[in-house]
Amino acid sequence: MQADEEVFRYFPAAQMDEIPEDLSKPRHIFGVSAEQRRKSYEKCVAATEIWNAADTDAGRRAALGAYKTRSDVNDVAVQVIEMCLSEASNRLPLTEIEYAMDQLGLADENNGVLSDTEKNSLDRNGYANLD
Repeated sequence: MQADEEVFRYFPAAQMDEIPEDLSKPRHIFGVSAEQRRKSYEKCVAATEIWNAADTDAGRRAALGAYKTRSDVNDVAVQVIEMCLSEASNRLPLTEIEYAMDQLGLADENNGVLSDTEKNSLDRNGYANLD
């Protein structure tokens, strides 16, 4: 499968060289059971819910506290969020972020690739939802 030049620019950031021939197959490096994938998915959903509940670390800590009182708590997601909120060193170093931004052609703030909303999200959160 071929990608046009615009899509190809995103490959280095996604750590891939080409689009897989069969996109319906999961790309797991190691054999992962369906149960392990389900648990990983549930952890990701819970952690994303907590993280997106607020725009600041203080707000995320409050959301985490509220999440811990629920009956369906995912302990691994709690550990992940606690780790992310514990120290600034748990975030990507600025040099790695700058490198990824450069690889994507986003280093210039007037790049035209991202909308103003996406740029603001990157500035505020360090990530942008690109759907």
